[in-house]
Amino acid sequence: MDKLILRICILSFIFIGLIQSCFAFEQHKNKKVQRDSLNSVIKVSDIVYQTFPRWPNKHSTLDVYYKKDGKSNKPVLLWVHGGGWVKGDKSDHNFDQNNELINSFVNQGFVMAVVNYRLLNSMKNQNRQPKITIKEQTEDIVRAIKWTYKNASNYNADNHKFVLVGLSSGAYEVALISTNESYLKKEGLSFDILKGTIALDVHMYDIPLALNLMHHTSLEQQIPFYKYLFGSSQKSQAQLSPINYVQNDKIKPFLIISAGLKRKTPQNVSNQVSSAFKTALENAGHKARHYHFPRRHHSSLTKKFSNPNNRVKKAINFFLHNINL
Repeated sequence: MDKLILRICILSFIFIGLIQSCFAFEQHKNKKVQRDSLNSVIKVSDIVYQTFPRWPNKHSTLDVYYKKDGKSNKPVLLWVHGGGWVKGDKSDHNFDQNNELINSFVNQGFVMAVVNYRLLNSMKNQNRQPKITIKEQTEDIVRAIKWTYKNASNYNADNHKFVLVGLSSGAYEVALISTNESYLKKEGLSFDILKGTIALDVHMYDIPLALNLMHHTSLEQQIPFYKYLFGSSQKSQAQLSPINYVQNDKIKPFLIISAGLKRKTPQNVSNQVSSAFKTALENAGHKARHYHFPRRHHSSLTKKFSNPNNRVKKAINFFLHNINL
């Protein structure tokens, strides 16, 4: 009897061991699949493209997303986050939950660079040191473009196939850089490196017009903030308005997208200013498209990019196709 019990115990241990081995193998296999899936898009994080005393490096970093698939000379989508000039971050999942947007474009054959830049002080903390101007903020973004330009070949990208993309205040920044060439020239670059620009929902292409249209709307309470950012004089506002630089004959094609909802409230200011900016570009002989989505929320424009029926994604892909990317 004792020998029988001993045999049963031994066989039980062997059986339990086999079950554990199979379970461990299955776990290992699943981990490998997950790791392979995650590694299909490679992310290089927190690359420092500039440094400033008294400023944390996080404001001067960018992330690069790409694939090692044997292909070269890929176009670059350089993404500028929003946040009203005073907040925001390249890792903000409000702009790209689950990296759907990034993965979508990298899997289409693009290299994506997503940049941080120094932020302006809010009105509440406007005298806090250190502080910068809106012009210096734009110059930061151009330095990120320059770093990406110089290092594009390391990620199998073509440094003369840049598309600048921005959401909200980021849309303003890419529009200004893509119309006022002096920012690029200061860093030894030019419009020759660009293929096009995608600006997602901002109403500051023409600052005086925008401020005028904001009166008696749900956006009226924001007027003091914009005067704080861009100055209270028509002259300073005009100098910082992309619409006043459209006469440069080297400007590349524009895609302008506007949304009809802001903080769950209907508004038409971004649609009106976007339409005026598109008309000004066309009158100056440039290619420009404007799509308005009256039922889309401002912050929803970059969501659900894995959905093949996403109308914003379709508009962007159509634009990219038309500029031969």
